[in-house]
Amino acid sequence: RGSHVLLADLGGDSADEIVVSGSQGEVFVLDGALNDLIDPDSDPATLDPFAVGTFDHNGVMWNQPAAAGDFDGDGIGSELVLTGPRGLYVFTGDGGQLIPNADHAGLVVLAESCFLPPILIPRDRTSEFHEAEPVDACVVFEISGESFLRLYHGASAQMSLEFSLGAVEVKAPPVFAWGQVVVAVHNPISGESQ
Repeated sequence: RGSHVLLADLGGDSADEIVVSGSQGEVFVLDGALNDLIDPDSDPATLDPFAVGTFDHNGVMWNQPAAAGDFDGDGIGSELVLTGPRGLYVFTGDGGQLIPNADHAGLVVLAESCFLPPILIPRDRTSEFHEAEPVDACVVFEISGESFLRLYHGASAQMSLEFSLGAVEVKAPPVFAWGQVVVAVHNPISGESQ
């Protein structure tokens, strides 16, 4: 049903849940005993989605893997942060939408083109990543042939930084290391990679 397993403390109780994203916008969350974290049909024999991301009411094909961290900065559990081809999606630790959206469930930032998974970086750039500390979602978008690196955070998914990478291809997610965001790019015109 999915791939790229993530362990995350969604409830803020210091117990990690198992997160797996599906191919039609589903996000499945299991407890340590491999039971649904939220089981709406109360049937242990079935696996129910914890959340479902949509665009125009259709399931989203996720850019794997999902990420988890304190995106809204409330200090209570982690949010699940994912990207799909049209933007950034965030679900709360109880499977709800961070910003309710009837047409695009879970979508917090609409983008023309997004094909890489998000990475989470600490808002305090001098510290290491800790799931309980506030984080920004770092996302690469392509708009009219130009690539952009953007940082978003908070309950309203505010953009805190935008950086143009130029008319380059970004084939892998950025990496946060040594207090910096590192992005590998390829210029299709010159053939150079940096």
